[in-house]
Amino acid sequence: MLAAQFAMVGGVVTVLSTPLIGRVATARIEDGVVRNTAPATSQYMGSIIPPLARDPAEVVMLSPVARRALDWVFA
Repeated sequence: MLAAQFAMVGGVVTVLSTPLIGRVATARIEDGVVRNTAPATSQYMGSIIPPLARDPAEVVMLSPVARRALDWVFA
């Protein structure tokens, strides 16, 4: 009888705590992904755009190749 009560209470605790643990885990994963994705994206964009866009004081208009490349990056 005592084992059945223990199993019942353990099952109830497990069922009630699972959504809470799931929410906490999901929030931590989302925060980690956002924190790690932002610098990687910034570094990627920083490595692609400067060679294409050069200093505006030097070039009045971008070349057609640079325009197509930038269009592809931002599409």
